[in-house]
Amino acid sequence: MQPQPSPTDEIYPLKVAMIRSERQVGPWLTASWSCELHPADASPVNATTCATLQLQLHRDERAAYRMNLSSRAPKLFVMCDIDELADDDETLLPRFISASQDLAASYMDGGEEDVFSAPMPVAIQCWIEAFMARHGEDESNSGKRRLRGKGGKGKGGDRQEAPSTEAGGQSRFNRDAEGPR
Repeated sequence: MQPQPSPTDEIYPLKVAMIRSERQVGPWLTASWSCELHPADASPVNATTCATLQLQLHRDERAAYRMNLSSRAPKLFVMCDIDELADDDETLLPRFISASQDLAASYMDGGEEDVFSAPMPVAIQCWIEAFMARHGEDESNSGKRRLRGKGGKGKGGDRQEAPSTEAGGQSRFNRDAEGPR
């Protein structure tokens, strides 16, 4: 049995499960994805694919974290790519997780990745609040322009993807289930 990964001041490991279901759209049957979050040592039951990702906080995104925490329903955002090793070309694999709405929006604007959201667990909300208390509130402007130009390395600047993935379940955010924004 592997030791359970534990959170640090800036990194919180999570298991992200992507769940695929079929739904009727007119006369066609289409795949629908949803995203679920679990403790890093969990084994999601109904997941199509899953991965253990590192939720990492960055000081320069504090304004975006505050905006998210201040919302009625704080969310975590999961960026997914097509799983190249899957038998079909529709299987999604979670690659990156963030608490920043600005970063998620920059990925969605690019149009190349699928971005899902999941309700932020209360434990993670408290962990982010503690991060904010340690480092103070960011008074600078948050926004997609700041994120797009960061580091010259494209979306997310110098952020790295978590290498640990497992076969299992996948879930994707169902935009229809959340309602209008």
